[in-house]
Amino acid sequence: MLSKLRHLGPSGLSAIFVQGGRLLLLLWLTHRLEGSAFGVLALLQLLVSLGIFMADGGLSNVYFAPKPPERPVLGTLLVFSVGLSIVISLLMLAVAYGLSDWMQLPEVFPLSCWYLPVLVIQAAGVLPKGYLRRKMHFAALAMAESLAFLAALLLSVWAIGQGYGLKGLVWGYLLQYFLQTIAYWTLSGKPAWPDRGFELRQMPDYLQFGLFQIGERIVNFLAERADVFVVGKFLGPSVLGIYDVFRQMVLRPESLINPVFGQVAQSEMAQVRQVPGRVGEIYQKYLCQTLLFNFTLLLIAFALAPWILNTFFGEIWQSYPALLRYCLLFALLHAIYNPVGALQMAIGRADKGFYWNLALFAMLTPAVGLAAYWGDIYTVIQVEIAVFIILMYPFYKTQIQPLSGLSGWTFTQSIFRPLIPAVLIALLAFAGLYLLH
Repeated sequence: MLSKLRHLGPSGLSAIFVQGGRLLLLLWLTHRLEGSAFGVLALLQLLVSLGIFMADGGLSNVYFAPKPPERPVLGTLLVFSVGLSIVISLLMLAVAYGLSDWMQLPEVFPLSCWYLPVLVIQAAGVLPKGYLRRKMHFAALAMAESLAFLAALLLSVWAIGQGYGLKGLVWGYLLQYFLQTIAYWTLSGKPAWPDRGFELRQMPDYLQFGLFQIGERIVNFLAERADVFVVGKFLGPSVLGIYDVFRQMVLRPESLINPVFGQVAQSEMAQVRQVPGRVGEIYQKYLCQTLLFNFTLLLIAFALAPWILNTFFGEIWQSYPALLRYCLLFALLHAIYNPVGALQMAIGRADKGFYWNLALFAMLTPAVGLAAYWGDIYTVIQVEIAVFIILMYPFYKTQIQPLSGLSGWTFTQSIFRPLIPAVLIALLAFAGLYLLH
């Protein structure tokens, strides 16, 4: 227990600082930028995130492979990762050029020219970061990432204040990833540094492990973010901007909480994956912990949605409390699915994630496309919620049961046990606000 707290403490503080800072920056920007600017930003972030998933060759988790790499093969893996990131950067630039024309957003391409070098910088640091995670050096990671984010935040705020707009955000991202990569190599030390020369014989094993991760990440990302393309195309950049800001906000608790518990749980599950029953025990605790925090924050926000919009957002955002609440319901469901990634990586079954997300992509993308074409933004989010509800049982049968061994009753308990106190806390928050007003 003390060991877990030692790892969770620095990681938790870092996650709160970084994700809290991003949320505050996002709220500040709602007063500084128009809705259409957030539509452009959504497309930029989609391109970069998709590129990052592809550019490292799936090597960010290579230390969790069934046979972790040794120093002789690290040089080959590093060259492969950086070389692939350059190719993917050029490919994403071509995609950005096409999107600028297709969606009639000319700002996307020139901003992408600034943004996409992030892929190469990030790919250069995936191996030492993976080593630090596998060795559970979370305090060092937390310090490095917090300081890099602080420097990036200060640069972005200054640049936006000087009138550089979205360019200021891009410059901040470049600085953040550059500082993080330098820190990863410095902190990992000699054990994670490549030997001279190249070792090609072991590469097929790691590439197969990495390719499944790339496939899983790409189809997962496209399945969940296809809405950016279709909403931007059929409903316009302003609607896309408002919708994407709400989605970023409601998924912020998940991006803050799950990595904190997930990186520790993944390392623990990887260490005991040969012990019958232990992986399921660890995953159940991990799921309950993350859902308790996520459900509580999301349900409080659901109860206080109009007050949140009137207090923290710009004027154009305040007429969309219903859209915010639909996005919060989607985030509640998403929080149940998200932790499985740590389980898949700990067991070394990236292929499971790939096939699942391929099915999700095949079902969700056309449904969202039809919803955007025939309906409005409310139809889009309602369809997403419906799809996630329909897929819950197949998700358990194909992912949770085979990888963790948890029974259906135990998995259901893991969801409803944290839901009940979260509902009570949200009701108390609503009652408290009602009494104050």
